[in-house]
Amino acid sequence: VTANIEGPSEEAVAAKVLERPEAAGLQGPTVGRVYSPDGRQLYAVTVVVEKATLGAVVDHLRSIGGTTVTVSASEYVFGRQSNAYSQLLVTLGLA
Repeated sequence: VTANIEGPSEEAVAAKVLERPEAAGLQGPTVGRVYSPDGRQLYAVTVVVEKATLGAVVDHLRSIGGTTVTVSASEYVFGRQSNAYSQLLVTLGLA
């Protein structure tokens, strides 16, 4: 989920997003400056959330000033380690 949110700083916008735990996403929001042609202080907020919380997250982003909210489905989300590979190493006695 990505939304543009107006605010005084990246930190202030992130704090607003984090007011709702489900809006933090899997690892927290990514917040970056938007170079708006009209000079407004906008920040793009991106979070990866579970489908079950999507409606609540979009509602929260709107409630804190989110505009142009976009949602893209993630086909795959890879963690730091492959569970299948880790299990294979255990089975082979290599871990």
